[in-house]
Amino acid sequence: MNVPARKVVGRFRLPTNVQPTYDGKYTKHFWRFRARIDVFGTDPDTGWQALRVLSA
Repeated sequence: MNVPARKVVGRFRLPTNVQPTYDGKYTKHFWRFRARIDVFGTDPDTGWQALRVLSA
């Protein structure tokens, strides 16, 4: 069964005091998210997606 792909758009808010993304010589700080949709049959999963957080 070949089902065409669908795009789902959403929004979420991070608190204003979160640490920004950082990639330094000895350490790194990064954010990731994963989305799932609960449907009959196989549940689609995005896997982990990187999210770059910039300082305000």
